[in-house]
Amino acid sequence: MMADAIAERHEKRIPMRRIAESISQNICQLTRQQLAKYIIYAADYIAPFYQTLTEEVMSSRVLHLDETFMSTQEEENSRQYMLVFTSEKGVFYHYTNSRSQTVPYNLLKEHFGDVPEWVDKDGNIIIISTDGWYNVEWMKDETTGEYKAVLVGCMVHLRRYFYAIYGAHKNHINEDSEEYQVCKRVVELIGQLFHLDKQCITIEEKSK
Repeated sequence: MMADAIAERHEKRIPMRRIAESISQNICQLTRQQLAKYIIYAADYIAPFYQTLTEEVMSSRVLHLDETFMSTQEEENSRQYMLVFTSEKGVFYHYTNSRSQTVPYNLLKEHFGDVPEWVDKDGNIIIISTDGWYNVEWMKDETTGEYKAVLVGCMVHLRRYFYAIYGAHKNHINEDSEEYQVCKRVVELIGQLFHLDKQCITIEEKSK
């Protein structure tokens, strides 16, 4: 019952009140407040699994980092954020009420330790792919001034800027302009890169 309730709330975005009403009609009497408490209990119950998942994702050579904003009633800030870390080994989310770059930094530092470089099990420095919000300075070691990881940009975000110009000219502004030709070529090259990426299976192949 709880698994279905959580899926309906977070995957289908059904309001808690409607879920509680459905349970009360078909299974047992349950208020919205009671349902909310049970979901919190369920989160505490699976906390060890979440910690294992976090460690598994962090053990990859290449990590992808992104975030999306959300709003909750209990927080004073108008926006809160859900960070998402992905790798070939899985995905995990982390809730925070700040968009500060210290949040992902502290999560990574907690996993890898207070060391000059963050490395995988084979001793390779890790690669973090993210959008332009997270500049390279947030990964600098406070003591040595060296970078703890390699930061690379997101090609999808990069493509958007060129595609916006390419698409505008394609819609009959001026397809003969140098601006259009350059952006068209960049979009084509990134498309070829995406195609090659889909053909790669392992991180080693993707890193070549």
